[in-house]
Amino acid sequence: MLRTIIRQLHSTPLDEPIRNLWSDYGTKGSNPSNTRLQETLEILLAANKGRIFLILDALDECPEAVNRKERSLLLPLLTGLQKKYSDKIHIFVTSRPEPDIVDHLVECTALDIEENQGSDISAFVKDRVEALDDRRAPKEVKAQIIQELLQDEKRRFRWADLQLKRLEECRNKSQIIEALRTMPQTLHDIYLSVIERVNMKPSDVIYAKTILTWLCFSVRPLTLTEVAAAAGLEVPEDVIKICTTSFVTFRRSDNEIRLAHFSVKELLVGSANTGQWYQLSTLHGHAMLAEHSLRLLLQKTRRLSIQEVKQEALLNYAACNWHEHFKASAVTPSPALENLQEKVDMLFRQSTAYRNWRYITTFFTEGDVQPTPIGIASGLGLIQTVIGLLEEGADPLECFAYRIDWDFIQVVENALLMASKNGHLDILDLLLHKVCVSIDLAEGIVKSVRCHASESKKLEDLFDTFTASGAIFTRTEK
Repeated sequence: MLRTIIRQLHSTPLDEPIRNLWSDYGTKGSNPSNTRLQETLEILLAANKGRIFLILDALDECPEAVNRKERSLLLPLLTGLQKKYSDKIHIFVTSRPEPDIVDHLVECTALDIEENQGSDISAFVKDRVEALDDRRAPKEVKAQIIQELLQDEKRRFRWADLQLKRLEECRNKSQIIEALRTMPQTLHDIYLSVIERVNMKPSDVIYAKTILTWLCFSVRPLTLTEVAAAAGLEVPEDVIKICTTSFVTFRRSDNEIRLAHFSVKELLVGSANTGQWYQLSTLHGHAMLAEHSLRLLLQKTRRLSIQEVKQEALLNYAACNWHEHFKASAVTPSPALENLQEKVDMLFRQSTAYRNWRYITTFFTEGDVQPTPIGIASGLGLIQTVIGLLEEGADPLECFAYRIDWDFIQVVENALLMASKNGHLDILDLLLHKVCVSIDLAEGIVKSVRCHASESKKLEDLFDTFTASGAIFTRTEK
């Protein structure tokens, strides 16, 4: 969010704070901390002489989970900006009344838009009902449908839309009347009726769980082809048939499929777990996607070409995102996590698998495959993998060229620099106890750590490590 706001506020040519940000981080291949991004944003806001309107839609959909506390960081930022720059910034937020959001925005002007939705829902329902085939739904049946759907003022768009979809699937008048008689009274009840339909075909349950897990926990939007490949379906359109349009929505223009509504994810992930197949665990979900992705990469035992990669629908996603799912699942020790760690270690130790992975993630530029396994593992924060590579004799000081963007800018890196530039001080500490470093390298490490706004205690510990291990040698020492 911080990056997005900064990007939209920048001018041409680039403002000095943004150029400074690039100088401190971009040219070194590291990412600025949230603190540094916020500082840059505030400098831009202070210098801006006009009015700024910041609009955030569906704030309640901003993650607030065990491993992703984005909302708890964003809310104080919004209220802080509003107070500090009240003369120039105007913030408009739409959201359901989640307790934490209400608490943070309690002093802001609130408007309950649901109070004024009645006429809109009425127009929506009447328009859809009028479009029903008169042969199935004669005039008196349409009148009955409208009465049933609009009799409760608390009805909402999503509920009405799903009820109308049920009615549109009816083949004749008697089926419509029966659908009205058995009409689920809540959104939750509608979703449970969809689950019951899936349960009627046991073989579809396995497919549905796989599909919904991928849609719930993928780190980017997925194509219909990718989801079908993940589920093992040869006909991509079967994804929609199995999960129905009540649960998924498909956009033909870019082949993208996603959950039909945020309330679907709430049913699947947010409900109390009673052991039903559709109640998904965040940890288990990410673990499943990590395992599937790593398994797919490890299956490739020979060097892949661009054409071969493109023929495998899910291979690009697996290569670019397995570590995100691994990180999200590595919260508590478990046998499943140990199994994943073994697969991660194999990816870094098997030269062909490692080459293929790097080849895909660097957009098929063979020259960019060269970063050492211990260097990349250090940059990703994979401390167990780093330990294993050290035990096998990997050299943390081995240098390699590393591309930091797609304008062909490369810098010379090693495992210590990769760890420090990405804020993985635990790995940095481990490596510093294994090797001696030059003063030049030590200066680069300290500068990178400072860029991450690490507290002074961490910097003190870092200097203590340098001193205690005798790790630093001068330019003239051998």
